[in-house]
Amino acid sequence: MPNPGQLVLIAAVAENGVIGAAGGMPWHLPGDLRHFKEATSGHPVIMGRKTYEAVGALPSRDVIVVSRDRTWATPPTPAGQRKRTFSARSLDAALLIATVDGYTGPVFVAGGAQIYRLALDAGARRQVLSEVPGSPDGDTVYPDFDRTEWAVETREPRDGFDIVTWVR
Repeated sequence: MPNPGQLVLIAAVAENGVIGAAGGMPWHLPGDLRHFKEATSGHPVIMGRKTYEAVGALPSRDVIVVSRDRTWATPPTPAGQRKRTFSARSLDAALLIATVDGYTGPVFVAGGAQIYRLALDAGARRQVLSEVPGSPDGDTVYPDFDRTEWAVETREPRDGFDIVTWVR
């Protein structure tokens, strides 16, 4: 299997752990969306099917969609988009797809909650979390992780949130 240490979880997380509400985000933070685009551009991005259906294809990134639904197939790449969209049945298969062309850089994990949990359990060593103040209502929560196993590498205050990089 490719190195799970390449996995970098990236998410915006409220103080109560909420990351989503009704298939979307419970806040509007343009600065966080810019940060996500800047951080992930040029890198493969792994996400679950529900997250993919909410956000769609991402320009300038290969997207690998993890779904246990064997009838689900990746939609065709939108016209004019040079990057590809793949489907995988597991996180291991997604990571293999991400690295099959000899890619050795970071592979981002962009949700949802189940995929984040799998990546943490697989040995991911880096999380880039936009910590959003407040406790909005939501139906999707970022998985708990043992903070004694992790250290804050950087904290960068932004307008309305902090970008915190955790390393294991």
